[in-house]
Amino acid sequence: MKRSPSTLLALVLATSACHHAGPAAEKAEDDVKATATVKTAKLGKETIAATLTAYGTVVAQPGELVGVSVQYESKVMRLLVSAGEPVKAGQPLIEVEPSPDTKLQLAQATSAAESARSQLEQMERRFEMKLAVNQDLQQARQTARDAAAKLSSLIARGAGERTTLKAELSGLLASIDVRIGQIVPAGAPLLALVPARKIEVLLGVEPENAGRLHDGQNVRLHAVNQDAVEGTGGIRLVTRRVNPQTRLVDTFVTVPPDLPLLLDGYVCGEIRVEEKDAFVVPRDAVLPDEDGSVLFTVRDGHAVKHQVTTGLETDDLTEVSGATLHEGDEVVTTGNYQLQDGMAVSCSE
Repeated sequence: MKRSPSTLLALVLATSACHHAGPAAEKAEDDVKATATVKTAKLGKETIAATLTAYGTVVAQPGELVGVSVQYESKVMRLLVSAGEPVKAGQPLIEVEPSPDTKLQLAQATSAAESARSQLEQMERRFEMKLAVNQDLQQARQTARDAAAKLSSLIARGAGERTTLKAELSGLLASIDVRIGQIVPAGAPLLALVPARKIEVLLGVEPENAGRLHDGQNVRLHAVNQDAVEGTGGIRLVTRRVNPQTRLVDTFVTVPPDLPLLLDGYVCGEIRVEEKDAFVVPRDAVLPDEDGSVLFTVRDGHAVKHQVTTGLETDDLTEVSGATLHEGDEVVTTGNYQLQDGMAVSCSE
């Protein structure tokens, strides 16, 4: 089919128009892609604090633990309390009786005292009859006194009968160190008591952080397994030694009197170790870079890249500083991963 000259001219012009329109359309499309949508926040100075978190347990204050024991070998007959139980002064705690060996010692001491007394009486009669000298009489008297003193000591220590031991003070039963039927040496601990307000928290701190702590520093305490049990204590002592079991530095923290912590319970302690006023941004606003850290601000509808130095950090915020940062700058907080320096941006609400 033959086309007229006018038809051919129209086709040539249409082809030429399509050829020249392609790059322009692509450029327009690239301009649309180059515009990023971001969210921003104004840069300003705030107070930021570095917080050290440490964990530990509730313990009795050193020197405040009161042991319960008897001064003769004994046998445990009954336990009347449980570990961790609050007790009042005078409350029965445990029943013990002399062990078989103690009973034998008591019998021997009784027999020895009676024998010594009988021998003394005989010696006194012999002395009156001029059949013994004064030295013999004094020796018999000393033997009788020693035997009587040994017997009296055993009886005074309760070695003669079953005994119910009672609490000397009100507090918490920190531990039970024996079991029913156990033979316990003289003076060995049976139970341990701690006054109710004489407990503290033992925290373990990494050795590199110990130098940032000092006596009297506030510690926010949270009971790990007790809901809503929290309060503020103070550091009593930072030891200068690494605990060989935990490889941490033991740090003792006083406890508020009304804080109902449980002995041996787990506790989290938060300690502010540094605080300052500085430029602060959300942590997500700071990005890693080959030369350190960067963030973006928005000026005149375009992204501006800034090299920054970071400082203190919290879970949400980061301290930043940089020669090109100014108070009131619009810092990009969301959408910064797609930005390049000079890129066109639009801010969303």
